Amino acid sequence: MAGALVCCCLTLRLARTPLLAAGSFHPGSPITSSLRVVPAATDPVSYKTMSQSPSVREFQPSEWRAYKELRLRALADSPDAFGSTLAIEQDRSDAQWAESLATASASSFDLPLAAFVGTRPVGLAWAKADATGSLTIHLFQMWVAPEHRSRGLGRSLLSTAVQWARDRGAKTMLLSVTCGDTSAVQLYASAGFQPVGIPRPLRPGSLLQAQNMKLEFHGRGA
Repeated sequence: MAGALVCCCLTLRLARTPLLAAGSFHPGSPITSSLRVVPAATDPVSYKTMSQSPSVREFQPSEWRAYKELRLRALADSPDAFGSTLAIEQDRSDAQWAESLATASASSFDLPLAAFVGTRPVGLAWAKADATGSLTIHLFQMWVAPEHRSRGLGRSLLSTAVQWARDRGAKTMLLSVTCGDTSAVQLYASAGFQPVGIPRPLRPGSLLQAQNMKLEFHGRGA
């Protein structure tokens, strides 16, 4: 949520962008079949019809173009919220973008999430189980489009990722957020995340600092 929620950088180097951003990691594999579409908190003034009702669900492999568009827009909108950069991500081929979601859908270690207003994707996040096991979940690439912030979509993305981690029996969720008194930091703190360790550079050569944050589940939902 830089601006609206400056984001995360995570231990694996999460995405960072306004409204929820989490990570610079490159996607892998997804969610369980039991994941439900989660309605976001609605603004009675902005969302008056069911067709515009906000929701969160897993990205499907066929939606890689929408994922690519959102990811690049997030990096352009909030360059100080992510470990990766627009230049780096723009260099990826369409085949690589498509493979990211295809790989994610083929395994149970990744959860690529999309936030929608009606049928339009307006936000994203990526939760990923630690490669050495599923007890630690990393959160990356959290971001919501500026025109759709402050309407509960960021919180819905975060709560969906947290619930997925709990359902897997995870013990810890980790993320990294650009330092500052931002809405992103406030969001994560309100969800129970605590700072761990000392701030580190957002990316090599950056003067910006990113703080790792951790949520302990203490066996809940295991």
